[in-house]
Amino acid sequence: MACWREMVLSALGGVIGIALATLASVDLARVMDVSFGYFPARRAARLDPIEALRHESEFCKKQGSSAYGICASSYLNMSY
Repeated sequence: MACWREMVLSALGGVIGIALATLASVDLARVMDVSFGYFPARRAARLDPIEALRHESEFCKKQGSSAYGICASSYLNMSY
């Protein structure tokens, strides 16, 4: 009889441990979502777009181009 009790307690402890670890990892993922998504977006939303493009233009002139091969500020010079 005692053997069954230990097996049930062991299995129950394993299930509770896995559930707690899953909840902790979900909470960590939420914190990382907020910190790596919300805060940079909030900072970018506070920037003046013209100043940001001017700064990028200066950076592109120093580097030759952006990481994608074309600077976003070059779109301002396009005529339609």
